[in-house]
Amino acid sequence: MVRFHGPSQAARDPVRSAHQPTLLGQHGPGLEGGHRRHRGRPHPAPGGRVPAGSEPAPLRCHQLLHFIDTFNDQSTLAQRGHSKEGRAALRLVGLALLVTADGHVPLFHQTYPGNQSDAPTFASLTEALVERVKQLDEELEHVTLVFDKGNNSEANLASVDQSPLHFVGSLVATQHPELLATPDERFVSLAAAALPAVRVYRTTKEVFGQVRTVLVTYNENLFVAQSKTLLREIAKRQRGLAEIHARLERRRRGEVRGGRRPTLEGTRNAVREILKGRHMKDLFEAEVTLQDELPLLTYHFRPEAWEQLQKTLLGKTLLFTDKDEWNDAEIVRAYRSQHLIEAAFRGMKDPHHIALRPQHHWTDQKVRVHVFTCVLALTLLSLLRRELAGEGFELSMRRMMELLSNIREVVTVFPPAQGQTDPTLRTTLSQLSDEQRALFKTLDLARHTAA
Repeated sequence: MVRFHGPSQAARDPVRSAHQPTLLGQHGPGLEGGHRRHRGRPHPAPGGRVPAGSEPAPLRCHQLLHFIDTFNDQSTLAQRGHSKEGRAALRLVGLALLVTADGHVPLFHQTYPGNQSDAPTFASLTEALVERVKQLDEELEHVTLVFDKGNNSEANLASVDQSPLHFVGSLVATQHPELLATPDERFVSLAAAALPAVRVYRTTKEVFGQVRTVLVTYNENLFVAQSKTLLREIAKRQRGLAEIHARLERRRRGEVRGGRRPTLEGTRNAVREILKGRHMKDLFEAEVTLQDELPLLTYHFRPEAWEQLQKTLLGKTLLFTDKDEWNDAEIVRAYRSQHLIEAAFRGMKDPHHIALRPQHHWTDQKVRVHVFTCVLALTLLSLLRRELAGEGFELSMRRMMELLSNIREVVTVFPPAQGQTDPTLRTTLSQLSDEQRALFKTLDLARHTAA
């Protein structure tokens, strides 16, 4: 699939010289971006839909980074918000995406302003989601939405309750300390359900105005990963505090006389900045006082707080659902299917194959068209990947595209034979690996060759 990021002549030239005319029966002018022809045309509906035929599962609202002029006031979608990349100076466009649990095939998407948080976005989407799923399956009671705690609110859960849909979500663990304090002996292993690293405690609790089935899950692998991450962050904070302490002591001993004299408030601000990360204020005790007209920093790490954190929080996730009839493993697996939506977003950020960003557009209409094109590309790739998975190929989307895009036709031009005016063309395939040869045969790509 060839997609253009802008209407420039340079972007259209590759099509005129590439092999697409042979495959598609269409030549350069028909494949142009048509920027002028599209001016003023209606854009895809805000609740853009891409048809597919599988039961939907994960829903995610996500901010995607785009590069739009700071002083552009023509776009209501591109707004400054909290970017995961930490690029606060750039404008964002939000994308809500509903995908299937089977192959993360997109079923529904919608663009929204980048400064809008997940919860209000989810609230505005519920009715549209129900209508979309009805088009795919009249038996909505079999459909379960999976979403994370960023979408939680009493109003959102009430709207899901009023619909035929079911849900599996997660809770903010620190808001339920009594569940985190559940003794280890009350947890049950899910090893028999092929989840050997997972133990769960099942109960019911009123959350967001309704009594729900709640699972406290403990994952040993998650515990190890979170512990390593926190230990790395702790080491960074220890180095930062030690540097501040050393600078103050050098000033106190008279080894440093020039420069700006440290102040009490400035030192306190520096310490606050260092301890800004999650859990750091609980794990470190720091105090800045004034001694001999110079700030004095005293600090120490709190091992008892670290032990408590490991005992109560690390490795744990709180899940809740209205699917009371599901067993523990079914609930855990349903929530874990969120990795499908994350994989879909990673695929859309791929700069080589889908390239949702950066966008070379600056109006809402063009932004929506661009996003629609990218979601359409993701749909086609996801369907192809699912088809190959059914044939036994376990490939990531990127690997699949790399293998297929490197299958090339080579055209050799020979001089005209005696008595002829046209040259002789001979088409052959590039050298294929065993994996490429298997893909070529499975997809019956020989029917598309010019030979």
